[in-house]
Amino acid sequence: MVDPVGGDRFPDSLRALRHGGGRLLVLGFAGRGIPTVKANRLLMTNTSVLGVGMDEYWRQDPEAARVHWHELWPLLKRRGLGRTLLWVRQAVR
Repeated sequence: MVDPVGGDRFPDSLRALRHGGGRLLVLGFAGRGIPTVKANRLLMTNTSVLGVGMDEYWRQDPEAARVHWHELWPLLKRRGLGRTLLWVRQAVR
């Protein structure tokens, strides 16, 4: 799951991963607050949280965005990610 917002939405992102683990990518803090998480919560749900410094990533590999969108766009067009996004939306509710 990708969380570009942080703040008070961060716990919702973690809750969406509570079944079977997963990885939460933290891209930023548009929600203003910098969230925290207790390590036992990650351990009990087999979840990992990874900070992704996108500025540095693009600086090191400027071609990466084009390559990734080239792979993602067909999935988005044929709604290949639809079920995953629907599941995440339901899990957060």
